[in-house]
Amino acid sequence: MILLKKTYYKLFTDDLTARIAGEVGGDLKKILLSAVQAAEEEFDPDYHTRDKAAEDAEAIYKAGQGRWGTDENKMAKIIVLSPPKYLKLINE
Repeated sequence: MILLKKTYYKLFTDDLTARIAGEVGGDLKKILLSAVQAAEEEFDPDYHTRDKAAEDAEAIYKAGQGRWGTDENKMAKIIVLSPPKYLKLINE
């Protein structure tokens, strides 16, 4: 994320976080700002297990498609903070 923000600044001489904050609103703004500002967790095979991935996949489903309305905060927390390797486990 740091590389993305630096590259954006070099190309446009503008802060990516400030641009997002000014261009979008609502839940999308919260999710995007969380993604830009969040520190991604390191993959820990003792914590990021297949069982935990199945639990998080179910939590994402229940927060979205599995209910009337959505709980964007619940979905975003899992998706934004999880390391890519763990997200692949969730997606399986």
